[in-house]
Amino acid sequence: MKLFNRTLQTVVAATLASTALFGAIVPAQAQSELTKIGIPLDRIGVVAFTAREQITADAEGTIKALAECGIKNFEFSFSKLDADVPSFLGVEVPTLKQYAEEFDFNIPSLGISAADLRDRLDVVVSTSKELGARFVRISGGFELEGQAPADYYTSLAALLNEAGAALKAEGITLAYHNHDAEFEDVGDGRSGYDILLAEVDPEKAAFELDLYWAVNGAADPVELITNNPDRFVLYHVKDAQRVTTNGVEEITFATVGQGFIDFEQIFALEPTSNVEYFFIENDRPQPDGITSACEGYAYLVGDAQ
Repeated sequence: MKLFNRTLQTVVAATLASTALFGAIVPAQAQSELTKIGIPLDRIGVVAFTAREQITADAEGTIKALAECGIKNFEFSFSKLDADVPSFLGVEVPTLKQYAEEFDFNIPSLGISAADLRDRLDVVVSTSKELGARFVRISGGFELEGQAPADYYTSLAALLNEAGAALKAEGITLAYHNHDAEFEDVGDGRSGYDILLAEVDPEKAAFELDLYWAVNGAADPVELITNNPDRFVLYHVKDAQRVTTNGVEEITFATVGQGFIDFEQIFALEPTSNVEYFFIENDRPQPDGITSACEGYAYLVGDAQ
């Protein structure tokens, strides 16, 4: 059973937290002015994966264009931490740091693999500190042949607890990022996500809620957020649209603000006040990643209050 067939790579979002931040897993920081949609202006960011094709062709030009449309927070993924010089999306870490300084943006989030957590935790820590990241997130774990789905999620929760505790000691918060498979029933009326929420210690690890994949997995983001306050420290703000092909309706990706997900309702929920960053993402951007990300940013920003 391939639980993560839509996942291109296991990812982590990383951010360094000062020692004082760990009374709780990551308390909300002082917030800037709010946008009309109700989120802090300086906490809006982009998942660089959205513009992956353009970054591959011209990393500097693409990242500069995203920063110039106003985006000040980037989440980089597709890690290669076993190289002599670690990289994300094919861009070496020293170069990413240079771009951040030159184009005036932050990197509060990094995407790494579960193997990085298990085998290269020291590199995860050093890379996060070099880039000024404060959160690490993973998506998926190690699926063993013949393993029951419920047991898979129990072992994944154990990995999150163990690695999360080690990262917390370094001032880094570990979060888990969902796709749609986590919301499938794995027996006894429970989903994989139910198991993770029950078995992940909130003092050791948190969650990054991908709003699109939750909806695509037939979960209700409003219910998830309301029933699990303080568990979500990061959002992937990703929109959805319904399309019909050969008479069959399906849900697919949309530029943020151009689909049917009710972001205003989600952002109005009280637990959203604990969310640290709101990362725009589109897995299949049209016409391209820069355009989709910048249009999504314009929608979220509107006119700041």
